[in-house]
Amino acid sequence: MLNKLKVEELIEKTKSSSPNPGGGGISSIVGALGASLSIMAYNISKGKKSYKDLDKNILEEIDKSIENIDRSINELEIYLTKDGNAFQGVLDALRLPKDDESRKSKLEEGYKEASRSPFIIANLLLEILKNQEILSKYMDKTAISDVAISIIISYAALDSVLYNVSINLHGLKEEDRSLAEKEMEKLRKESKELMDKNLSLIEKRMWNNGTSIFLDNKYNNDININIFGIFSNELYRTI
Repeated sequence: MLNKLKVEELIEKTKSSSPNPGGGGISSIVGALGASLSIMAYNISKGKKSYKDLDKNILEEIDKSIENIDRSINELEIYLTKDGNAFQGVLDALRLPKDDESRKSKLEEGYKEASRSPFIIANLLLEILKNQEILSKYMDKTAISDVAISIIISYAALDSVLYNVSINLHGLKEEDRSLAEKEMEKLRKESKELMDKNLSLIEKRMWNNGTSIFLDNKYNNDININIFGIFSNELYRTI
């Protein structure tokens, strides 16, 4: 099972000539890792007084969102292996003689199955993006950048895995191909809207008139600090 490999082993396996894990499985595990940052932010936040002081209904909604994200992560871990296996039907059909009467129908079914797996992964990632909205509003400011990264990775993994649908479209019946194209368009549109909305919520919390929330007012009463100038100058001196 690929999801039981150590990180170093998974990287080496991915670098090999083996087609599994491929783009779908890697999109799945990258999405799971990204989503895990949202749960990390939750675990950091729940120990803070400001978090404990939130309304009970909000806390319950956050807990429910975390449960949903965790459930999706567990499913994504499974698809690291399962996605690669989904293409086996195509490979088996291609090995049949070209004059085999069942070859065409088995190829069509194989490509359909190979497209189904990335759609499942994409929908799991969409579910994660939906549940990240409340985290964007209420996670502690010390972990809010991790929520932002989590959102961006979730979106990128979703957008990426849909390319595994695109490459199989030529093998689908016209009706199935049309349905798949519409579903991909819907997923890309909804996921982009969710990412933009969630990041906008975070950015409003992170910045106030161009000043970072991480500059505590008690240290910033008398001096106007150009935070970007300080960090960029230090960064370039190390390169």
